[in-house]
Amino acid sequence: MPPAILAAELLRLLIGACLVICVGADAEDDFSNNLFTDSAPLLALFVVPLGIITAIIGAIRVGGLSWLKTIIGRARESRVITEAELMSFTSKEICELWNGQEIVRVIGVGLIREVSR
Repeated sequence: MPPAILAAELLRLLIGACLVICVGADAEDDFSNNLFTDSAPLLALFVVPLGIITAIIGAIRVGGLSWLKTIIGRARESRVITEAELMSFTSKEICELWNGQEIVRVIGVGLIREVSR
């Protein structure tokens, strides 16, 4: 059999397989797809308010007044702990060190050793 005829037969077989797969969807597949896509707005009703509340609490922890920190239960929390948990930069109080497996944020100044070859 010549290669051109073999390639044409292979292409015809692939197109037929794609058609069988595309037509193979039935009503149950449509129901499950609609169930998940229709439940997304319902899920957003719960997730979005939680995200807004989390953002407000984070803003109060970082720069809020002391009475607002008292309301959310963080009145005795130091600025350093808030900085370590919520902010991504380093300062005099926070540093990032390698602990042998990963980079971790550490409160205070870490012991730094230099290894040379």
